[in-house]
Amino acid sequence: MKYRPSTNKNRNLKKYLIMLFVVLCFAGLGAVGYFFYYLKADTSPNSNLTQQSKPLNNPDFNIAMNGFISVRLFFPHGAELKQQDVRIQTTPIVPQMVEMIVAELIKLMPEDLRDIQLISAYKDRDAVVYLDFSAKLTDKAVFDVSRENLFLSSLYQTLNTNIQGLSDIRILVEGKEIETIAGHFNISNGVRSLFNEPQRQR
Repeated sequence: MKYRPSTNKNRNLKKYLIMLFVVLCFAGLGAVGYFFYYLKADTSPNSNLTQQSKPLNNPDFNIAMNGFISVRLFFPHGAELKQQDVRIQTTPIVPQMVEMIVAELIKLMPEDLRDIQLISAYKDRDAVVYLDFSAKLTDKAVFDVSRENLFLSSLYQTLNTNIQGLSDIRILVEGKEIETIAGHFNISNGVRSLFNEPQRQR
């Protein structure tokens, strides 16, 4: 019987090709699974949120269009508060939403109060929002009783209207909580207490 080396080579080649095909199939399936898993994770609206940055109860994002949402601002005008609706970008992260709302609100303040700067906003686990202003709030802004009341009312009405589930608002200057802005109202227990409303339960 004659030895046929070509036959053995063909068999070995077939085995090699079959093994290569199986390996490639598994690799392909793994790649597809990896792609869809991380794609789903990255596009989830809460995928990058920590417990502290999740919304209290989001503003009504059902009315959002093209990444924007309408919010209602209450701003001092003479001896009263006036209302104006503006559109801002949507975000499920409450502190960022608060910062954008307050930034728009400051633009509507009387001219001498437009230099007030909000450094940042925070939210604790009790749904209390902290507004950290620059020192201009207490050093340069001029408040009599009426103007201080309107300023606090403006912040309270605006955030209470647009951020559902908000339990209270506390004001800081340069990272330190203050008892009063201009000496007329004590806000050490939060802004809500000035309006005779009990703190909301979460």
